[in-house]
Amino acid sequence: MRDFLEERVGFLEAVVFSGGEPLAQRALPLALEESKGLGYLAGLHTAGIYPERLIACLPFLDWIGLDIKAPLDKRYDLVTGVRNSAKGILRSLEVVLASGLAFQIRTTWDREVLSEGDMEEIDDVLRSYGAPPTIRQVCRRGDVYAQGGGALIACLIRRIEPRATVSRDCCSPAARA
Repeated sequence: MRDFLEERVGFLEAVVFSGGEPLAQRALPLALEESKGLGYLAGLHTAGIYPERLIACLPFLDWIGLDIKAPLDKRYDLVTGVRNSAKGILRSLEVVLASGLAFQIRTTWDREVLSEGDMEEIDDVLRSYGAPPTIRQVCRRGDVYAQGGGALIACLIRRIEPRATVSRDCCSPAARA
């Protein structure tokens, strides 16, 4: 990674650590520190399941994207397949809000799994913490599979459709050439 970033100094402005759960990688603070040492801004996309690891990364971050997957009660356990999982997410939310860093809270909204009422519940909890409502990323279904004890139907092939309209051509192989 370091070689890749060294070659792009002056061309890229930022590095965002994403995919899977970056905080599951114990070397993440070192990778963040190295990217900051090269002059890059650093961002993190996280599900917030490791609040203490998030705290350790804060000195090296400029931005955090926090994914909220479901209403923050026992239904969160159904999504994650982990008992009391909302507790860690709420702790991460507190950490993000107290950090002073730029952030975005978002939910990939699968209308077959989460209702409009569920989304409103998520926003109500966020407001009670002093946070803005979640950004809704609409999940457009491809193939699906059951996850978390069969309670969550998730997209294998996800096409995220943010609120802002983005040209579909921007991601085509021809546009990248």
